[in-house]
Amino acid sequence: MRKEFYFILFTMITGCVMAFKPSTDSSVVSKPTKKNTHTLTLRMNSIGLFAYMGKVVNYHPAVDLLYTYKTRNNFGFSLFKVTDVVDSHSGNNFTIAFVNITFHIGERLSVAPNIGVNMEQQHSIVDHGSDLIALLNTSFRLNKNVVIDHSAMFPNIAFEQKYSDWINRFRILYSKRHLDVTGMFWHNNSWIDNANHFSMGTSIFYNRMRLREKVKCGGGVTSLWTVGSSNTEKVPKRLGIQFTASLTIN
Repeated sequence: MRKEFYFILFTMITGCVMAFKPSTDSSVVSKPTKKNTHTLTLRMNSIGLFAYMGKVVNYHPAVDLLYTYKTRNNFGFSLFKVTDVVDSHSGNNFTIAFVNITFHIGERLSVAPNIGVNMEQQHSIVDHGSDLIALLNTSFRLNKNVVIDHSAMFPNIAFEQKYSDWINRFRILYSKRHLDVTGMFWHNNSWIDNANHFSMGTSIFYNRMRLREKVKCGGGVTSLWTVGSSNTEKVPKRLGIQFTASLTIN
């Protein structure tokens, strides 16, 4: 089963690269960004949530840092670091780093294959359980305010293959001026392992409030509820309400 899974994963990623290879035809691929961009976001959170997995990690306050870099040719790099303020040995101490490329098909559809590393950091910089991770993001813009996206995450694809998994996240995002409203659904299917869970959540944020020319702040609330889980030790059935304050530097 795992051999079939890795074949499908490889086919998905390479297929995206081949099928959506950037073209000089502007009717197929939108124009690349005019310049390279850097963004650094610092956040303070009231509890620990793992947004890609749809999991309430714990009820400790946490801080996180997100750095993104994107080139004019749509290649990108992102680094996400989380630290549990209360317990430096909890599961909410980790770093995830990705490299990616975004393919724009017309003005509405984009596909972004990612490959990266997840570093567990409960006791050291790279703990047991750290591994490579693959991510495939697909988004479709309905109009200037509404986007639908899907993320397929495949952790532990190299060294800890016995913990390989497949987690899907679906989101509906509404954004207008300072307001961001998101509906979220997660499904961890049991196609690779025997574990599965289903979660849902919402978030309401008031963002992009300018403090200085390149500095903005924001804040909001996120709810996440794990409705069902076949492995409550790994993914407990919990309800979490997270309050967040953020600072973004461009």
